[in-house]
Amino acid sequence: NITDVMVMPQPYGTIYANMLNDRGELNVRHTYMRTGVCDVGTYTVDIALDDDGEFVDAESGSVESGVYTAQERISSMLERDYRQKVPFRLIEQTLKTGIFTASGKPIDYSHEVEEALQPLRSATLNLMSEKWQRGTTVDVIYLSGGGAELVYEQVRDAYPQTQLVRDAQLANARGYLNYAHFAAREMR
Repeated sequence: NITDVMVMPQPYGTIYANMLNDRGELNVRHTYMRTGVCDVGTYTVDIALDDDGEFVDAESGSVESGVYTAQERISSMLERDYRQKVPFRLIEQTLKTGIFTASGKPIDYSHEVEEALQPLRSATLNLMSEKWQRGTTVDVIYLSGGGAELVYEQVRDAYPQTQLVRDAQLANARGYLNYAHFAAREMR
């Protein structure tokens, strides 16, 4: 009994998370006309642009260079240094804190983590620059995804209108839920 099918870019959920409230009503505080979103995920970095409610395909895109690139570098480095496979949760902890605990002692890996993050940060900024140049015509850029915090400072420095969204890892899901509530309201 399917009556309608819509295909929507994944990062658009973050726009809906800010454009609509949790009841599916328009957020009166979201007054931006051109809204961008940069979603830094595990395997890809995706951007989308909304111009007053319309998706702008030419200024949206994706690149395969997610958080996994930094995770793999850190994993290889730790395996090399300690000659054993390191559990994923410890790789994640090292990525977030810059500290690896070896035999009960904290070891500073912040410099190595910064180096491991460089390709992710470069890929993110390159994609944004390719699609939005300096971002002059984009009113706000919402930064979301599990890797949002890892690139936030660099993106904000290049694009001052950037906002790190609340619960960035869940922003797309939250936004599509808001959109579902919006669509349900429209059907009544």
